[in-house]
Amino acid sequence: MGSNLRFLKLEKCMSLVKLFPPSLLQNLEKLIVIDCNNLEQLFDLEGLNVDDGHVGLLLELRNPDLSRLPKLRHICNWGSSTNDHFHFAPLGNIIFPILTHMSLYSLPVLTSFLPVYHSLQQRLQHGGLDAPLPTLFAERIFKICRQVEFPCLEFSDILEQDNVKKIWDNQIPEDSFSKLKEVRVRSCGEVLNTFPSSMLKRLQSLRRLRAEDCRSLEEVFDVEGMDVNVNVNGSGNAKEESVTVIPSSKLILSSVPKCEWDPHGILAFQDLKSIRIVSCQSLKNLFPASLVRDLVELQKLKVSSCERMEEIIAKEDGVETAPMFVFPKLTSLKLYELLQLKSLYPRWPLLEKLEVKECCKLNVFTCETRTLEQRHHKGNLNMPLFSLQQFLRIMSRSRV
Repeated sequence: MGSNLRFLKLEKCMSLVKLFPPSLLQNLEKLIVIDCNNLEQLFDLEGLNVDDGHVGLLLELRNPDLSRLPKLRHICNWGSSTNDHFHFAPLGNIIFPILTHMSLYSLPVLTSFLPVYHSLQQRLQHGGLDAPLPTLFAERIFKICRQVEFPCLEFSDILEQDNVKKIWDNQIPEDSFSKLKEVRVRSCGEVLNTFPSSMLKRLQSLRRLRAEDCRSLEEVFDVEGMDVNVNVNGSGNAKEESVTVIPSSKLILSSVPKCEWDPHGILAFQDLKSIRIVSCQSLKNLFPASLVRDLVELQKLKVSSCERMEEIIAKEDGVETAPMFVFPKLTSLKLYELLQLKSLYPRWPLLEKLEVKECCKLNVFTCETRTLEQRHHKGNLNMPLFSLQQFLRIMSRSRV
């Protein structure tokens, strides 16, 4: 049964508790499971025993889509696992060899792909309070809990997962996640960061990142434990260099009120083309000075409803004047409802579209560029958005 099955969709199967054994689904390419209110696990791995080797699971599966499964605790399970009893099988890592897309939506009790310690009692029984809390992509714990490997994963949607506190592992399998192109994290109220420091050097294929409606999110990229390389140039001056380049071209942060956006000079974003920042209430500035120098490809920038934002570019340590900066390829700028925004000193020669709304403290025009530069060097932070000459150039370009 099922040996030739390539597409499987299950919707509103209210009595379903678990799916078929993986051995019957080896040709499955697409899996959709929606509104199965009693489903507790997808794949029962009981009987798989490879003596600390690795096992490939669902060798043809490319795209699982799991939505609104209120009792789903784990994607994979082995033997019996309850709150009072935990059973381990001698399994190696579980590998989904060609899975490229994954969508997890509204799975309120899912905490990890594989069973790990959920309750205080289990943590005390199997290693004490030092045992890590569950991770969605579970890490190895005391050489007992196995890891899940995704060597080809490119797109990941993690939506409405309020029970998940940690998405990625601190100890990542060597071949996992290096092909990630797009990640969306939305309505995950307990997640503290989108990527831990252990993930950052794996993100060399990342193109888009969206973090939306995550009330506890504190950092987009956690750089704790990472170092900055310090080189000495020909004049004998020490110069800090970013150790990791994140190639993402699009970044969206929306309704993440605790989020701080500061790579601390450790990360560079030379390929960013589009940035949208909405309702990030902790931000007093959008870019640290160490970051903005790398944004040479930025074309679209939208910032709205950031109540505390006072400036777009933060001043460097020990520098009193507002920074002068250039966005050489920026064509569209939108600033909405930035009630505390007072100043920015832009140079964007290709700007074609400008929208400013409810930025009550921001001056818009001055008559001469020279006057603008003189005010800058005197440390006057209440600087206008454009000189009249800049404005006229923008208007003439928009008519072409």
